[in-house]
Amino acid sequence: MVSDEMDGMMEMSVVPKFRAQLYSVSDIVGWHDRKELVLSPGFQRRKVWNLQGKSYLIDSIVKGMPMPQFFIREVVHPRERRIIREVVDGQQRITAILDFIDGKFTVLPSHNSSIAKVKYGALPESTQRSILSYTLSVNVLFAGSDAEVLDIFARINSYSVTLNAPEKLNAKYTGAFREAMNRMARRHLMYWRQHKIFGEQQIARMRDVDLTADLVSTMMTDLQSGKNHIETQYKKYDDEFPQEDVIAAQFDHVLSQIEKIVGVDIEETEFRRATLFYSLFTAVYDTAFGFGCTSSRPVKALDDKRLTEINTQLQDISDKLAERETEGAIGEMVNMLRGQTTNLQGRRSRHDFLKNIVGGAFV
Repeated sequence: MVSDEMDGMMEMSVVPKFRAQLYSVSDIVGWHDRKELVLSPGFQRRKVWNLQGKSYLIDSIVKGMPMPQFFIREVVHPRERRIIREVVDGQQRITAILDFIDGKFTVLPSHNSSIAKVKYGALPESTQRSILSYTLSVNVLFAGSDAEVLDIFARINSYSVTLNAPEKLNAKYTGAFREAMNRMARRHLMYWRQHKIFGEQQIARMRDVDLTADLVSTMMTDLQSGKNHIETQYKKYDDEFPQEDVIAAQFDHVLSQIEKIVGVDIEETEFRRATLFYSLFTAVYDTAFGFGCTSSRPVKALDDKRLTEINTQLQDISDKLAERETEGAIGEMVNMLRGQTTNLQGRRSRHDFLKNIVGGAFV
């Protein structure tokens, strides 16, 4: 008898609450057209997406990029001989897909210039087929009540990693500046890896994008306290970022100059640390271009004859930092370079100190 009860309990414990299912965009459109899709069940409380978010989503579909899973609850109506599907998570994404197919908006040029400003109905048939056949990963829930659905979500979210600052910005903004920062950071992926400025886990958590955005924001304005100025640029240039080509050329130029100025493998020095790399970068940029420069051509160029002397000075500073000297003038210099990382006074002190040194390599 006890054995039978245990068997029954075990059978109950493995009854699935959901199943993983693949559907196409065409399936979603069909449900919607047949009024078998409910986009706003009672527990949905999501902010409506802006045009940038919707455009970015459609561009992801066109390019065949993956997106997060959807959660849909199936409710069977036997008498009506049909199934109603309630969107539990993914309402804004599905709404964006349906609105695009209905011709209510077009993709922005900052996301995809080849289909920008072209409504779905005017796209080539091959592109339309690609969109309709795009595969969506859906968890179909069989929970009978909202309480059960919320319990499932509580369990799923318990495994989620809390977003850091750059990941939050990446989730909040989907416009031109965000795309530019991602492109610039990823274009220099080997640079970050080779010089050990970031490890793989840091890159996966978008620390390279964060540094890129911090540097670009400083290039366009001046040294700032903290990192609030980064979001200012994300917001200001969400629609378009016309300075991208100039900024990207300047950014590339400074990275190559740093490799010449340091004179040894950066990964073997203390300048591989992101905070010091930031200060070295801004010192070189300010010397070569000047903050707020709108030209891709540097005002000053490197003098190869002076590089050896500057290499030696920077290597000596790196050695003192590694040794953590604390006495006398050297100790003051070490403390200053290792001081508060985003405080404006600390940034200014490090910037001026390093600019005074690297400036000797320019004519």
